[in-house]
Amino acid sequence: MKRLLLGHSSKRWASVLRHNYNYSLHLRAVQCGCGTQCRSISTTQEMASKVYASPVTTAVNEQLSSKIHIVDYIESIQETGKIAVLFSDSPPVLMTVEILCAMKDLPGMSWVGVVFCGTFLIRSLVGLPIAVIQQKSVAKLESLKPEFQKLGNDLKMETAMAVKKFGWDQKTARIRFTRSYKKHWRRIVEENNCHPMRSLALTLLQLPFWITFSSALRNIVYAVPLPRTPEMTERWYQIYTEGTPWVESLVMSDPLVFPLVFFTANMVNIEMSRRQRRMNLVPETKIQKILPWVLRGGIVVITYFAATVPSAVSMYWATSSTFALAQNVFLSSQTGKRIFKIPMIQQQPQTSLGAVNKSL
Repeated sequence: MKRLLLGHSSKRWASVLRHNYNYSLHLRAVQCGCGTQCRSISTTQEMASKVYASPVTTAVNEQLSSKIHIVDYIESIQETGKIAVLFSDSPPVLMTVEILCAMKDLPGMSWVGVVFCGTFLIRSLVGLPIAVIQQKSVAKLESLKPEFQKLGNDLKMETAMAVKKFGWDQKTARIRFTRSYKKHWRRIVEENNCHPMRSLALTLLQLPFWITFSSALRNIVYAVPLPRTPEMTERWYQIYTEGTPWVESLVMSDPLVFPLVFFTANMVNIEMSRRQRRMNLVPETKIQKILPWVLRGGIVVITYFAATVPSAVSMYWATSSTFALAQNVFLSSQTGKRIFKIPMIQQQPQTSLGAVNKSL
């Protein structure tokens, strides 16, 4: 029953696709020296015969006939519904689509290369400056570690005197010490403009670029926004016939490789950030203690979507996360610090706030 219902719509869609593809190639035909278009027309007929060699009810490409059917493609768009066209007609997304298509028109450029080059450009122009600012903020926070240690020792002595003078019990002494330490710590980091939440705010600035690039790839894969033009149909066919060694087409989902790379790279990034916070004697509030778990949960959810979206989109997510991880590792090295003039701070003896608190 389901196949009968989709039969009529698939025939109409295949007919429109055939007409648009032939029409777009016809417009691109170039007259030869004898004043005719015989060579371009024969090329058009040859390419069209390869695309539509299979029955019209399926309209399947010969190389991918065992994996992808136009009926399944129509069904996937119908099931996606509003998500498939979300932000599809917004100016930033449309402008990004034009940039990606211009990159694809470069000699020898494939859609896989477009995704990698686009990721490199975004991470270099947007992500790298933000990462450098974050690393400088971390270095400044690291340079304040002796002051934090002195603050902890002074408050420890004051708390011990208050315990003898006012008869505080152990629980009250710890609460008073922690509250006072956080108050003075906040004042110091605000004076030096290196609050850890500033790094989180800078990270969130990259989110609109991530959404825009993902939506642009989604537009190309789903050939949206409607109505479709011959150029959109041609772009869809181009990305339809490209793939990776483990995924035959970029319009298919990759349930394993790209989601696994995305998950691993982001988890390592989260742990690196948490380690830096602990090394810099950063007192954690309840929100800051919960935040890493929220981020981990978000990564798990996005990993699920990465296994269901077209592999062109999940490839961008994986490469972007990998590039961010490599970027942070490089900026943490001595070479990276020297190139971007990030202060190299000599490591101080580790004395965490918890250790000072526990000694009370």
